[in-house]
Amino acid sequence: MSTVEQVRAQVTNTKGHLDLLQRDLQGEIEDLRARAREPGGLTAEEQARLDERRAQRMEAGVAFRDLTFVALSKLDNSQEVANMIAKMRRVNQDLKDDIERLRHIARYADTAAQIAAGISTITATLATFA
Repeated sequence: MSTVEQVRAQVTNTKGHLDLLQRDLQGEIEDLRARAREPGGLTAEEQARLDERRAQRMEAGVAFRDLTFVALSKLDNSQEVANMIAKMRRVNQDLKDDIERLRHIARYADTAAQIAAGISTITATLATFA
């Protein structure tokens, strides 16, 4: 299993390569667009290259999206996330136990209140005899 830091390093490295690729592609696209504005425009070969670079830039965007999904999948399977989930389950179970204890205490408190009310009534009744 990967750690979060390992996944982060892998994603950062790959994202850096994708960023560089997209910058290079965008630079070439801008150069070809500038050439298209010149008299005579683009040759058929240049137009084909422009279309190809635009498609490649789109593919790089898809690759970035895929990288995100892969990273999330790796993070989901990382040991750190597994440990965190286990801790959260233990805390959740502890909270359930605490709630159950509080329910018992509430029942006892209700019974104790009824006993106290009964004692108060008996005391008041006995006071009338004195």
